[in-house]
Amino acid sequence: MKVFNALLIPLYRLSRGRIGSKLSWINVLLLTTTGRRTGKKRTTPIGYIKYEDNYVVMTRDTAKKIEPDWLYNLRSHPQVMIEVKDRRLAAIGSLVEREDRTSFFEKLVDVEPRIASEQNSRHTQEILIVIFQPVEGPRSNQ
Repeated sequence: MKVFNALLIPLYRLSRGRIGSKLSWINVLLLTTTGRRTGKKRTTPIGYIKYEDNYVVMTRDTAKKIEPDWLYNLRSHPQVMIEVKDRRLAAIGSLVEREDRTSFFEKLVDVEPRIASEQNSRHTQEILIVIFQPVEGPRSNQ
């Protein structure tokens, strides 16, 4: 996966999102977080759903309690940068609370019905939902 990301990230940026912003039917953004221990900027391509003015990402909470690195970083530093095609946006990331996940997931299914199967396919794993709320207007990737 690291090799794939190492290739995708520069292609995404050089093409201003024309390459890599969609894999199959999944929209992809570049998420840059601040490392929780190092303070270094880390960029990860990740699938998202546009919901109102926000960008929503889903990941799973496995039985082993292993989270993706970007989520660990987000918990320590919720201020992130997202790149959506040719736009760079500063955003704040927040995890949807456990008691709100089911109702929020249903709202997401209304926006993107193809995710409905995710709830059933991950029955042994809880889906974690992260909302990225832009904090300023869009800027070009110049």
